[in-house]
Amino acid sequence: MVYKPRVSTLGFFVPVLFNEPVPDEGILINIAGLMSIPIHMKKIFLLVLLTTTVLLAGAQSDSIPSSADSVLRITDLNPYFTLHVDSTFSYPIQINKDPLEYFWYLKNAPVGFRISRETGVVNFKADKSYFLSGKLKYDVNYKVSVGVQSLKNAMDKVDTNFTVVFYNTEIIPSKVKPTVSSNVRILEGESVAFKILCENGSFPIENILTLTSIPINRYQLVQHCGDEFSWTPPFDFVNESDLIKEKTVTLYFIGTTKFQVSDTAIIQLVVHNALNFPLATEEYQQTVRNVNRYILQLKYTFLQLDKRLKKTRTVRTTFDLTSATTSLTGTIMSSSSSNNAQKT
Repeated sequence: MVYKPRVSTLGFFVPVLFNEPVPDEGILINIAGLMSIPIHMKKIFLLVLLTTTVLLAGAQSDSIPSSADSVLRITDLNPYFTLHVDSTFSYPIQINKDPLEYFWYLKNAPVGFRISRETGVVNFKADKSYFLSGKLKYDVNYKVSVGVQSLKNAMDKVDTNFTVVFYNTEIIPSKVKPTVSSNVRILEGESVAFKILCENGSFPIENILTLTSIPINRYQLVQHCGDEFSWTPPFDFVNESDLIKEKTVTLYFIGTTKFQVSDTAIIQLVVHNALNFPLATEEYQQTVRNVNRYILQLKYTFLQLDKRLKKTRTVRTTFDLTSATTSLTGTIMSSSSSNNAQKT
């Protein structure tokens, strides 16, 4: 079948289908010959004309080159990976263009991740030492940013990322570690303070609950790892009627992970009866003030008595001298031998 479009004398294309080769000069159709064709033949001719036009338009559209793959893009990147500890990760990333004309790079990748500059293969070995040193953690989403750029055109590049999560089937328990021993002895009025630390395992301790064996007041609550517990027992904490003159308080620090796995640290505080030094000092100072006041009062009393005694002493001295003179005179006169001597 040969398709030969030719231009008629009327100025429009007339496509004609032939089973035989058509001469190069084509076929010209005039108006008189077209008008003489029967109606059913006209319908067939128009149908063939319309079909041929559609085929011609499709052939022209196929000849236009497609630009769908002209933009650089990554074709096969998985957005999410889950890795077991001590496993090896190797993933080739591909693009829709010649990889020899591009180079690969990583941005802000977790420790241990590597990428081949030429091939775009991402490699990582999930060594357990990364997790024991704290550089990587389990059940944490790590975003790995990867990019590819043209060696000839710096603007021809594309960046993307994928997420990596590490897990471990070996469960290492987390423990609560106070900074003091399990038995602490203190006196009444003496402050005690220590920190509650955590030894994190596979899953870190997120919350700490503080419990006491007996109710105590004015203590600092511990809720998270690294918080400090402090408490000062009052001077009347130990009863005077207690025979051993001491009282024991048991502290429970219960740490839990997000999976409600718990660990408990127990500390016993033994509080001994002690002298209430501030109260004793205040009582001593009050006694000193009372004694000083009493001494002052006594001094004033003796001062008033002394004034009275001075007056009385003067009168008494005069009286004593007069009495002595009278007695002496009587004695002399009574001892005289003659009457004349007694009169004189």
